[in-house]
Amino acid sequence: MRILRLVLVATQLACFAPEQPPLTGRSETFELGAKNIDDVFQIFVRLPPEYDADPAREFPLVVQLDANLPVLEEFKVAAGFASRHEAEGALPPCIVVGVGYRTAELATKHRFRDYGLPLEPNVRELWSSVLDGQGARFYDFLRDELLAEVGRRYRIAPASHRALSGHSLGGFFVLYALTRHDEAPVFGSYLAASPSIWWNDAQVLKLWRDFAGPVRPASLFTAAGELE
Repeated sequence: MRILRLVLVATQLACFAPEQPPLTGRSETFELGAKNIDDVFQIFVRLPPEYDADPAREFPLVVQLDANLPVLEEFKVAAGFASRHEAEGALPPCIVVGVGYRTAELATKHRFRDYGLPLEPNVRELWSSVLDGQGARFYDFLRDELLAEVGRRYRIAPASHRALSGHSLGGFFVLYALTRHDEAPVFGSYLAASPSIWWNDAQVLKLWRDFAGPVRPASLFTAAGELE
């Protein structure tokens, strides 16, 4: 778990960096339909150079949200820094999977639908152009469909060596996902970079007031820029 936390911190904090180190290993993309959302997601995968050397080896997994959000391109940055730090020997080889959308326009629009929760009445009046949040359905998609498909295609480690990583509104979703950790853990680590705690009338704080903390082992890392 400690090693995976290092992977998380290195890859997610990299999303604040202006550069995108080159990816090593093998990169693939595929589309995956979500039955309970009625949409198709673009899935980005980076496999480390060591992946093909040992057919029996399983690798830690980092699931990165906002994979192809315009400007940030969080999958490319996270996978690039994972590549760099692995080459330097600072991090163990890991698989990075980015969850994105078919177009840049959808990436900007549908993140409100997927990372948020049902809008509070006062927020709905102010954000009438924003899709009502379906974060519970998106979590179910990650748990029941994405991880099942990734596990079918690639050799991923057990849940304790898997991580969910998100930034801004994606960080809001990560905090929500942790409140569901005890149902049946699918991640062992959670990283919320600059989470939008204020979003939807600070709804996530209300959830956390009723959440005593995970009973099953889990790690949470969260960070924010000093001007925030």
